[in-house]
Amino acid sequence: ETSCVKGGKPFFIKSGTMLRGWRVRASNPPSPLPPPSFHPAGSPVSIATSAPAPAASKLTGRPAMPRCVRIAVVGDVHDDWDLEEDAKALHFLQADLVLFTGDFGNENVHLVKNIANLNLPKAVILGNHDSWYTSQFSQKKADRVQLQLECLGEQHVGYHRLDFPLLKLSIVGGHPFSCGGNRMFRERLLSARYGVHDMDGSARKIFEAALGMPEGHSLVLLAHNGPTVQD
Repeated sequence: ETSCVKGGKPFFIKSGTMLRGWRVRASNPPSPLPPPSFHPAGSPVSIATSAPAPAASKLTGRPAMPRCVRIAVVGDVHDDWDLEEDAKALHFLQADLVLFTGDFGNENVHLVKNIANLNLPKAVILGNHDSWYTSQFSQKKADRVQLQLECLGEQHVGYHRLDFPLLKLSIVGGHPFSCGGNRMFRERLLSARYGVHDMDGSARKIFEAALGMPEGHSLVLLAHNGPTVQD
C-alpha cells in the first residue's frame, strides 16, 4: 500500500493504482531515471534500464533473472492523458518497464510524441485508432501514422523484439493497428511497411521476431487486442 494525502488526511491505496489530482507523499520518492541507452540500430534492439544487474547464479555462473520485475501497463488512452500528472503517476509507481498497448487517440501525433519522450523504459504497440484516418502511406508527405512511428522509433515493437538485458526480459510486438478479429486491418500499411499481406504472414512475422531471444530471458507478447497475439 501507498500513503497519500487528501484534504490534509492520510489514506491508503493499493499498489498499481493510477493517481490523478492527488498529492502523493512517499517516504522514498523515486529519483529521475536516466535516459534509455539504445544500442546500434537493428533488430532486435537492447535497452539498458535503471534496474540493478542481477547477481550471477552460483549453480550456472549465468546472470540470474531478477526475482521481481514491476511492469505498468497503459492502454486505450483515447486522448485522456494529462502530460504532467500521468507522467508523475508512472514515475511514482517506480515501474521497471512501462508497456503501452495503443489507441492513444485518433492519430494523436502530439500525444504519441510526448509518450515517446517519457524518461522511462518502455515498449509500445499502436492500435487501430492510431491509424484511424490513414489507410495507406503518403508518397508526397509524412502522414500522421508515419509521424507516430518516427516519434517512437525502436520503442514501437510491431513485428519486432526489444530486449531489456538487466531485466532478463524480451518484448515481442504483435499485429500493429489491429482492431481484433480474424481479418487484417490497414492491409496497405502493413504491406508497405512490414511486407505482411495476410494473417499467416502476420503470424510468421511475430514468430520470427521471437527467434534468437537471449538465453534466460522471459518473453512478453505485446498486442493491442486479445486474446491472441495476432490481434
